[in-house]
Amino acid sequence: VTRQVSALNPALRIPPNVGLNCKRMNRPEKLYHFTKTETALRWILPKEMISKNSRLKLNKISNMNDPKENLLFVTDLDECIQNPIELYSMSGESYVIANYIREESKILCFSTDREINGKKKEGYQLQRMWSQYGMNCSGVCIELDFEKFIKSNEKLIDAAQIKHGYVQYNHYNFFNIPSPLHGVSAETAKTYKPKTLKEFWRDLQTNEKFIKERFFSKNSDWEGESEYRFLTFENEEDFQFMNITDSVERIILGLNFSKHYLPSIEKLVPKEKIFLLKMNHDEEFCIRPIKNN
Repeated sequence: VTRQVSALNPALRIPPNVGLNCKRMNRPEKLYHFTKTETALRWILPKEMISKNSRLKLNKISNMNDPKENLLFVTDLDECIQNPIELYSMSGESYVIANYIREESKILCFSTDREINGKKKEGYQLQRMWSQYGMNCSGVCIELDFEKFIKSNEKLIDAAQIKHGYVQYNHYNFFNIPSPLHGVSAETAKTYKPKTLKEFWRDLQTNEKFIKERFFSKNSDWEGESEYRFLTFENEEDFQFMNITDSVERIILGLNFSKHYLPSIEKLVPKEKIFLLKMNHDEEFCIRPIKNN
């Protein structure tokens, strides 16, 4: 037991004013979601926005691109070169918990405005996000009003027990998986009544410290994403989509957006909400209304 490093390790404590429900700073004004053009056309904006059917999906954490989150190196023993004896020196319990995390944790990620060198940079200006998630600047960025988004989804947030907040960035890369034996010593082992792995996983879902460390903290390498996220553990399909119809402020088309897709976007979104990304003389991104073309 003493060899295992748990996800509840107090040495990795996150300050209490950081994490869930925007305690770190003021609630954001805007949320920005970068995506591929095809994804926006086929899945996010499948009908006209007046149909109240535009929505974003909370995806399984197994689909994330951060290995600390997707845990593929922990669960894919056939493919990955990791030594299972080193990963699970006690038992296969951590392997089971890792699979629960991968398959039952669902998140929806956004970027937010941030301050760099004393100057505000709006979320759509984050060039890394256009590169990683916006098809190398040929995709789209969906800008939402935060308060309208929360109001539109307040019933869902309550029903699905959705937690939301800023991501905290740290210099450690935390990936250890807890097990039911965490904290059990030789003295307490005789009277300890272990829970099933399913019961233990359910307890973790309400453990705020675990949630902050596992789902609302990332390595500082990811800080450029300026992320705000929503998290749920519900499996019902109705709980996996958040409505954006009433909260969309702008649809921003990437610098390399193809003109051939523009008619499709204009059929789905009011023209006054569509903006083009461009580069100014300082090599920073700015936008202009599509109607000026």
